[in-house]
Amino acid sequence: EEKRTREEVPEIEAATSLDDLSDAQVINSNANEENAQSIYIGSEPSADAGDAVANIGISNASLGSVTIGSHNVGIGWRALKHTTSGGSNVAIGSQALRDNQSNSGNVAIGYQAMLDARGGNYNTAVGNNAMRGTTDTHITGDENTALGAGSLKLIIGGEKNTAIGRYALLNLTNGDGNTAIGYNASQNITNNGNYNVSVGNNSMNANE
Repeated sequence: EEKRTREEVPEIEAATSLDDLSDAQVINSNANEENAQSIYIGSEPSADAGDAVANIGISNASLGSVTIGSHNVGIGWRALKHTTSGGSNVAIGSQALRDNQSNSGNVAIGYQAMLDARGGNYNTAVGNNAMRGTTDTHITGDENTALGAGSLKLIIGGEKNTAIGRYALLNLTNGDGNTAIGYNASQNITNNGNYNVSVGNNSMNANE
């Protein structure tokens, strides 16, 4: 087989910047903080996204509705999909913080972490389905912390709860100020359980 010389091999043009890629957009001048660049890869932001600064959206529909919300990070399919004006949110994982619109300061890491959040601020959820919410019922509570798969999974309006461990405070919906540490800790505390403390696997599971 005849080998072609270097001169005969056609040149392939390489992209020299993200803006050269068909599925990537870089918005804003980056001249200062008020015009900090936003980067969207695999996701087409809304037409008004130029008013939002310092966002990173990676994957289909991630930050696809953003208008003025700034300093957000959405990585994963439909992460922060509905966010318009909310700012300083971090969503990593498929559908993490999917339903958030105008709320800020939330961190959701894991598959469907804080999926149904729409109304809550300054929550932290780490783990698959952590603070996922009740299907089609908005999470409105603030300042909750859930670390572990399924922790605080069904939360709706509860505030200032801390759940550490898989399924900790799993069924709590509207209680405030609870702390549960350990696998399945306080799993059976449900609606309006307030200011309970449980430490250890399966601790306080007789309480409802």
